[in-house]
Amino acid sequence: MTRVIRKVSSPTSESEELVRCGKDELPGPNASIDAFVTAVLARNSPVSVANTPDTPHEFDLMVDCDASGATIRQLLAWLRFQLRD
Repeated sequence: MTRVIRKVSSPTSESEELVRCGKDELPGPNASIDAFVTAVLARNSPVSVANTPDTPHEFDLMVDCDASGATIRQLLAWLRFQLRD
């Protein structure tokens, strides 16, 4: 599943969590993520990026390696933090 990166128009207090797959074979997602992160940081808004340089698109379904597991654990930790009471 590819998530469309929304245009950043104003600072937000909502945290963003993104995963960037360095070996993504699809055209566009990494450039879109790079531009989005640049815009979010320029507005000093919160963002977390898990950059997995050696994984392809859909790494979580296709690649069983330490980097995949670590990234999934990072995403779950981010979700637990965001959903805390």
